Amino acid sequence: MTKLFATITISLLLTIGLGSFVYAQKNNETAPLQRIGTESVELPRNPLPFENFMEVIARFIVVFGVLIGSFATLMIIIGGGKMLASAGDETMYKDGLKTVQWAVIGVLVYLLTFSMVQVVRLLVK
Repeated sequence: MTKLFATITISLLLTIGLGSFVYAQKNNETAPLQRIGTESVELPRNPLPFENFMEVIARFIVVFGVLIGSFATLMIIIGGGKMLASAGDETMYKDGLKTVQWAVIGVLVYLLTFSMVQVVRLLVK
């Protein structure tokens, strides 16, 4: 059961994570001529949809947040199921409670990270 769960989780993370960073280039134009020394050179335009590195980090944090939220929701459901299925067994109930607690802690850590990135973005601008 653990191997199946790990396989499904890794497959979903790779599918969602790798698919979210694929962008099509809008056009193949070049920038206006720029003088470098004594020659004019055409420089290619930036193919990325980001203007600076901070935007790349912010995008990564948002995509990561979607994954964290999905995974935390799944873990809360699993932990709640363990708690319901414990049928009076104290150890199984505590195991389910720990699962829920760690899922909530993970979401809180993500929210702290997200807010820190947003504050830094505002300070850098």
